[in-house]
Amino acid sequence: MDEAIVSNRIAINMTFNSMLVNNAIAPLAHAGHGSIDANHPAHYVTNPEHALVILAILTSVICLAGFALRRAYRISKPT
Repeated sequence: MDEAIVSNRIAINMTFNSMLVNNAIAPLAHAGHGSIDANHPAHYVTNPEHALVILAILTSVICLAGFALRRAYRISKPT
C-alpha cells in the first residue's frame, strides 16, 4: 500500500478518534464543575473536562502539521 495513503488514513483515524473523545467528554462540562472559577484561565488547564479537550486539539494539530511537513518534503524531494 502506498505510504501516502497510509499516512492519510492515520490522520483521518486520529481526527475521528479525537472527535469521539471530545463528544464523550463534552457532557461532563456543566455549571459548577471544578474548584476554580470559570472566569480564571487556570480552570481550563486544571479540570480534566477541559484539559483533555485541549490535549486532544493540540495532539491533532501537531500530528496534522507533521503529516503536512512530511508530505511537503516528499513532494519537493527530487526522485
